[in-house]
Amino acid sequence: MRPRVATLVLFCLAAPAALAGRAAQRPLRRSAVAFNECCKGSDIDMTKFLRAAKQYCELASQFGRFAVPSASEVRRCIEKIEQGAKKLESKGKGIQKTMRALLQAEVALGLHRPGGELADPSAAMGVLWTRRGLAFWMEVFQMEVEKSANLKDQMGKAYERTLSSFHGFISRRAFSVAAGATPSWEQMRTNADLAPTEDELRDDLKVWAGALKKVLKSMHAMQVQLDLEDKRRSV
Repeated sequence: MRPRVATLVLFCLAAPAALAGRAAQRPLRRSAVAFNECCKGSDIDMTKFLRAAKQYCELASQFGRFAVPSASEVRRCIEKIEQGAKKLESKGKGIQKTMRALLQAEVALGLHRPGGELADPSAAMGVLWTRRGLAFWMEVFQMEVEKSANLKDQMGKAYERTLSSFHGFISRRAFSVAAGATPSWEQMRTNADLAPTEDELRDDLKVWAGALKKVLKSMHAMQVQLDLEDKRRSV
């Protein structure tokens, strides 16, 4: 094979791998990997989950000021999980390495009432609202993958599907104010340097939503099984 032809062949073989490598480094792809890695069958590794959730909050805060309240709320829920874990450890329950073990330990201590009435603060309450916060973004991303409406309308629909039923007047008002500052997808893409093009962004949104669907399904199943699905409204 002639040298120039051989070089061309090697370039053509290497190009797809290089492109795939660059795609894997984009923010939403890295986040999807982090959430995938926290799954342990039907259970969830707590250290990996908390790390993935914190990293996503950092990313979401870069979407624009409209997303800052949502990211901050999830951070507060993460703190409840961490504080709940520390409380259990102080009571001699040891370090709970998985989400199921953490929730079961709180149930065993009698922290929560029957009918899913959770103590607040507690790890279970933190898990519940972290799940709902992530579910909101999963819905938004899935709608953009399907190219339905604009970002502001997508957020409104996602809010109705995931959070509205559990929010009181103050929380609803806070969402409305934040939603008023919603940018376009193009602005969000460039704000957070999410992907080079709109098509590549949609690919990444699909990957992220797929990873979260599995995690959120496990979280929901655990809380239902342990009677920790609190349906009361917040303030």
